[in-house]
Amino acid sequence: MGTLVNLTRDGNLARLQLDDGKGNVMSTAMMRALKAAAEEAQSADAVLITGRPKVFCGGLDLVEVIPKTRDQLLEFLEHFHDGCRALFAIPRPVVTSVRGGAIAGGAILLAMGDVRLSAMDSALIGVNESRIGIPFPSSALEPLRAALPPHELSRAVLAGELLSKDQAQQRGWTHELVEAEQLEARADAVAKDLATIPSFATANIKGPLRKEFLKRMDEDKTESHRVFADAWTGAEAQARLAKILESLKRKA
Repeated sequence: MGTLVNLTRDGNLARLQLDDGKGNVMSTAMMRALKAAAEEAQSADAVLITGRPKVFCGGLDLVEVIPKTRDQLLEFLEHFHDGCRALFAIPRPVVTSVRGGAIAGGAILLAMGDVRLSAMDSALIGVNESRIGIPFPSSALEPLRAALPPHELSRAVLAGELLSKDQAQQRGWTHELVEAEQLEARADAVAKDLATIPSFATANIKGPLRKEFLKRMDEDKTESHRVFADAWTGAEAQARLAKILESLKRKA
């Protein structure tokens, strides 16, 4: 499988590429790798996060997470929180660049970007947790609260719609649509431009912007994990999740 998150440097730009060789799912190992990469990238003046050509991030690793007991799930949520928090707290500008799908946890990762780009051939984007009967841990909700326009946030998290690339841009998930063959170069150019802005300025702009979201993320962590674990391990959600997992296995 190799390195789950490849971190490379280009001067003052850090590039983080998710690559588990398959669907870039958020396993325990992936969340640990994201945390380590995000912490190492904090000294860069800008960060670019990308995925594989056909998928940005497929959300939680259902094969790993569905069978967990409640206590095991709570342990996993700690890793999920740590990885998400490390990415969200990066003090410099972050660009997320999406080809393929960004669903559920993948959409949370997309929302970490201060600037978010999507390819014209991208698949669906959105959070469908409500459709499964699952609430959001604070480490997932706060990045969405920061990224989406206030009038779109409730709709996104309650309706659980998966959006086309055009709908996603209209509703604030992404800022720019780019032809697929040009996405890599365009994302690189945007990130390199952001990296030229004095780091003292960007850190002292982004820090205050993130402060209240990070505070809520930490303060609400324990309770939101409890609520999530209760819902996830409940019979209703487990039945829905089993159907989703079976569907994914048939497509594999």
